[in-house]
Amino acid sequence: MNFLKHISKNNLFLILFFVFLFIFSATINVFATDWPYAPGATLNPGCLPGATNCVVTGGWGLTGNSGTVDGTNFIGTTDNIPLNFRVNNVRAGKIDGTEANTFLGYQAGKSVTSGGKNTFLGASSGYIISSGYENSFFGYQAGYSNTIGAGNVFLGYQAGYHETGSNKLFIDNQDRGSEANDRIKSLIYGTFDADPANQVLTV
Repeated sequence: MNFLKHISKNNLFLILFFVFLFIFSATINVFATDWPYAPGATLNPGCLPGATNCVVTGGWGLTGNSGTVDGTNFIGTTDNIPLNFRVNNVRAGKIDGTEANTFLGYQAGKSVTSGGKNTFLGASSGYIISSGYENSFFGYQAGYSNTIGAGNVFLGYQAGYHETGSNKLFIDNQDRGSEANDRIKSLIYGTFDADPANQVLTV
C-alpha cells in the first residue's frame, strides 16, 4: 500500500497528463463523428447553435462559376434596393431602379443625391452633379463640372467638362479650359429646345 502511495505521489503529474489526454481524445472523436459539414464548406455565420443546415450554396466564386443557367442565375438584388459596385471602396457603378439612374465607371455619378434618369458611362463622368436629371454623359470626365443641369448629352473624353447649364449637346475629346471655350471650340455644340426653331447646332 505504501509502495502504491509512493508511486502515485511521484507520478501524479504523469497520471494527470494521461487522464487529460484520454478525455481530449474522446472529445475530438465525438466532434469528428457528429460534425455534419465537409471540410472547406462555406457556412452561414448567422446560423443558430445546433443548426444543421448552415452550408451556403450557390454563391458567386472569386474565381468564376460554372453550371450557371441563363435567366436563372444572376448578380443583383431581389428587392427594390439599388445595386452598387465599388473599387478601392469607392463607387464605381450604380443601377437604381427607383430613380432610374445608371452609373458605370470609377466615381461616375459620385455626388448624385436626388437626381434621376441620368446615365453616366466613364470614370468621373458626372462627377459633381448632385440633383440633375435626364443627363447622358459618355466618356472620361464627361460633364464633370455640371451640378444641377438637366437634359444634357455629352459624348467623348472630357466632353462638356466645364458646362454648368441644361439642354446642351457636346461632342468633343478634350478639356477646352472654360465653359465659354467648351461652347465655341468643341467639335460639335448644340442647344436642345422643345421648339425646333429655337434649337442650335454648331459644328
